[in-house]
Amino acid sequence: MIELMFDHGNTGSSCAPNGHELNALLRGPGRVPIAESEMNRPAPRRLSALCGATLVAALTLLPGSIVGPGAVAAGAVVPSARLAPAGARVMVSPVPRRVALDRRVVVRGQVVDGSGAPVGGSGVEVEVSTRGGWAAVPGSTSVADALGRFRLPAPTFYYGRHVFRVVAPTATGTAVSPSRAITVRTPFRPAGRAGAGRVDPARFDPCTAVPYRINFSGAPGNARSLVAAALHKARAATGLTFVYAGSYAGIPFSRQGDGGLPASGIGFAWTTPREVRGLAGSAIGLGGGWTSGRRRTSSGVVIDRTFHYRRGWTGANSIGGLVLHELGHALGLEHVSDPQQQMYPLDIGAPHGDYNRGDLAALRRIGLDAGCL
Repeated sequence: MIELMFDHGNTGSSCAPNGHELNALLRGPGRVPIAESEMNRPAPRRLSALCGATLVAALTLLPGSIVGPGAVAAGAVVPSARLAPAGARVMVSPVPRRVALDRRVVVRGQVVDGSGAPVGGSGVEVEVSTRGGWAAVPGSTSVADALGRFRLPAPTFYYGRHVFRVVAPTATGTAVSPSRAITVRTPFRPAGRAGAGRVDPARFDPCTAVPYRINFSGAPGNARSLVAAALHKARAATGLTFVYAGSYAGIPFSRQGDGGLPASGIGFAWTTPREVRGLAGSAIGLGGGWTSGRRRTSSGVVIDRTFHYRRGWTGANSIGGLVLHELGHALGLEHVSDPQQQMYPLDIGAPHGDYNRGDLAALRRIGLDAGCL
């Protein structure tokens, strides 16, 4: 049995884990615990920074947000597709320059051979330009019809300017379309400074769907929709894809085996300070997990169900704000000193009920823009 211990440091906004305690208690084969944090009750009581692992949340099936049953993930092979002939070309239509988040923009195109004749049945997919090169977009694979025509979704599910192309595997390589660019704007004016965000470099692979699980025992009736909404905001900020993997019995950071974390992905639970010692003080939420090198492998989020939260996403002690804060830790964000950011360590309520300028800049560094792992 693994016992998860937390080191409560002095009051302040940063987390300084006791590495010796944590490594001795949490180290597993090839895995290292990462800095974890808490959300605290608002002023005048200031949270002591909690340390231990980083936190991730969960989500529910939301159109355009999650790879669900029957969807095709990045890199998947479409059984009915065939290779295009050598010398094939991919032609695509123009797209709007600026769009709203999740606006349905269809990329129309055609696969043709060297002479311009249509090539039917070819597999096609969308790739985006990242710091690590071109990366396939989860859920963006299709098959051209008998006339070589196809329709694919443009990457409008996350913020920023995205340069993308459509590719079709051929017998000798890959046929590539001309690139297109589309900018997805935020629906609000993010507050604070872009440089306010802080992030741990270990991250989930953005080219693979991240599974999540929810422990519904003790959770509120709207737990699934709440988690889904939070992860939709996280997906908009990062480009990560999440897939619901069912319920589970784990309680993150409890005395269960492996600290109550799932074998992979994210576990999410509501519990009491009696079950999780880290909730016994001023903390009302905890999160953390495992990393292996640059990769974040499994994480957990736990919320104190004995605390009386406000409904919604804004204002002090809102349940939505707490979930966003802890989800930020789960994805790799650290505490900041800017009170306008969601990652400010005191639960005073960030503007807009969403991630703000510093949060968004940090999340981009660990999302799809950073490339595949």
